[in-house]
Amino acid sequence: MSRVSPIQTNFNGGELSPYMLGRVDHAVYGISTAAMVGWIPRPQGGLEACPGFEFIEKAVGPCRLIPFEPYVTQGHVIEASANLFRFYTNDVLLRDGSDLPVTVATPWTYDEVRALNTTQSNDVVYLFHGDHQQRRLIRTAATSFTLEALELENGPFADRNNDETSLVSFSGVTGSVTITATQPIFAAGDVGGLFEVEASDLGRIPSWEPGITVSLGDLLQWNGRVYQVVGGGTAMKTGTVQPFHSRGVEWDGIGKGKDINDKDAGGVQLAYLHDMFGRLKITGYVSTTQVTATVTRRLPLTVASSYSFSEYDYGGYTAGGGFDPGDYDYVPGGGGTYTTGTWRWRFGAFSARRGWPEGGVIYDQRLYLWKGDTIYASVAGSLHDFDRLDENGDATTDSAFTGTIDNPNPIRWMMAGAALFVGTAIAEHVLGPASQAKGIGYDNVKLTAHSNNGSAAVRPIESDGRPIFLQRNGRKLLMLTEERVEKYSGEDLTRYADHIGNSPFVEFCWLREPMRLIWAVREDGTLVCADSMPTEEVLGWCRRPLADGLLARSVCSITSPDGRRDQLWTVAQKGSEWWVMALAPFRQAGESDANGIMADAALRYAGDAVTEVGAPHLAGMTVDVVADGAWLGRMDADADGWVALGREASNVMLGLAFPAYVDLLPIEAGGDNGPAQAKMKRNNRIMVRVHDGLGLRLTVQGNAMRDLENQMGNSPMDSALPLVTADFINDMVGVWDRAGQVKLERIAPKQCTVLAIGTTSEVAGR
Repeated sequence: MSRVSPIQTNFNGGELSPYMLGRVDHAVYGISTAAMVGWIPRPQGGLEACPGFEFIEKAVGPCRLIPFEPYVTQGHVIEASANLFRFYTNDVLLRDGSDLPVTVATPWTYDEVRALNTTQSNDVVYLFHGDHQQRRLIRTAATSFTLEALELENGPFADRNNDETSLVSFSGVTGSVTITATQPIFAAGDVGGLFEVEASDLGRIPSWEPGITVSLGDLLQWNGRVYQVVGGGTAMKTGTVQPFHSRGVEWDGIGKGKDINDKDAGGVQLAYLHDMFGRLKITGYVSTTQVTATVTRRLPLTVASSYSFSEYDYGGYTAGGGFDPGDYDYVPGGGGTYTTGTWRWRFGAFSARRGWPEGGVIYDQRLYLWKGDTIYASVAGSLHDFDRLDENGDATTDSAFTGTIDNPNPIRWMMAGAALFVGTAIAEHVLGPASQAKGIGYDNVKLTAHSNNGSAAVRPIESDGRPIFLQRNGRKLLMLTEERVEKYSGEDLTRYADHIGNSPFVEFCWLREPMRLIWAVREDGTLVCADSMPTEEVLGWCRRPLADGLLARSVCSITSPDGRRDQLWTVAQKGSEWWVMALAPFRQAGESDANGIMADAALRYAGDAVTEVGAPHLAGMTVDVVADGAWLGRMDADADGWVALGREASNVMLGLAFPAYVDLLPIEAGGDNGPAQAKMKRNNRIMVRVHDGLGLRLTVQGNAMRDLENQMGNSPMDSALPLVTADFINDMVGVWDRAGQVKLERIAPKQCTVLAIGTTSEVAGR
């Protein structure tokens, strides 16, 4: 028989996996618990009683919460339900001047809302779903939002056709035209999508040469660009400066005076017409071989079956010095023939037929979209422009580009952090420059697989530039960590608490202030939380079920209205109703609130003294009531939600009780002949060190129970009991068993911090 006095002063290992209960040799065992429910491990080591959720508003119906934070003190939460958005800010539902909720109609069903992928840029939220055209939500004023279809410019495009027998031709070169194909390539779903063509050749348009006599209206080509002679000098012959401009009118020489041979100097005005590429937006479906379209980038002449050449006229200065507005006729010169149309065509990457972007992220001044296993990057500095060519028709580092994952598995998420991270169903990748000498571009991009954990289709969160993502089985959260330069590996954040994902995770978010907490909602409606500080090797999970009958369905976080803390928001299902709630603030050192919200779906009244308080959403329910700091116990609300206090009070909190308890692990303090594991033992004395706490109950070895006595010798008898900072010593003789476990419960809706729990125990020899 030996007598031991173990003490646990650190709980930030959280709730330990059942598979770890034999690992008394592991450092995490001594800082963990068998169960941690309704309590949060503080980074300093103690236990903090989790606050309750304040009731904000009944939602329209099943919904998801989406954070929208234009600036740090202007956080909004979007209640996204079927075909409707509503907005919350400053802890209330946003209303207009007529006191009506601000709403925006949307095209998404509830199931589609759950799959929405979003990214934000200042006052704009971009929203993506593969079955709908991409959209952007714009905050135009304090109580005004606009949702509009996002029209991408100049692309992106799918792969080019390679069948040289599949030709397309056009009824014109600008404006509204008809596209005719030699094979059935069109479908009704192409309407709204883009189409690009590249001329197979430039037909019979002669090449520009220096010193050649030309006439007004002549067409000339150079380096894949077509120009029209719209003016010139006395000689009307070309100059010696090769044309390279891609818009407007330029001279190719001086156009006046004499050369060294006393001949009239060359030089004419050349108006840029087009290059080898043209683009259109399909506007109407006629048949599988014909559609109508609007030209968005002038088409090459040689792809058109007919055209009005006046569409190209710029006008120019004549040899006599006067201005001629144009209206020239083009008569091809020379012999030879060519076929109207081209086989070099490609559809836009996105349309109703081909699907829309499944997600997007903004990184390094580009908008990156993904669909399937392909990534589409916008022009640098222009989020909506996906042009692969600059104004000179050249591809540059700043041009848009496309990349494809090496494996055919679809992309599940992308995240901008220390790098651009990409998660697929079987691996995690990093997209970066192939050479650090210049930025990411079409000719300088590398997409490398770094780990092969595989991801679920759930948006990740960022931790100091690294992604925390959901593994494809939905039960593990992993973080990509850089184990060496440019080499990332996946660290399992649930490795010591794998049971925490027994019900798969649905959604998760960060709460960075005042404690770094990862919050996740599970399929069974339970919230779970982890205190995560990698640099301090702090990682502890706990469970935070809502009050009985409430099931969490979505979570998000925004900054509090004062900009000092983060707020956790959740939407909970209560039967057929859905309630939007916000977690009350965690207290910081030196803070305490006798009327703090420590119950769920809670309301708080502050004002003139009253004898009853109403909460219509709690009608007919049993609620915890705190009045002027005093816990009045659990009381029944009437059919209208009113609760009679039985006394006057000016500060009242009422809400639904939620579970809050901690089960310590089987003690291990050794004995006369080795470890104490599985030996008969009995606890004789329990010490609980409490900081500003109230309302605790101890259970020893599943038998003896005791409420911790908060009534001190100097406590006033006619007012609420104050929060107490003290060591509570309890002589509680347990039964002989082989575990020696202690359970600590919070039974009153009061704030509390537990700094340490110690026992004095007898351990038998076997």
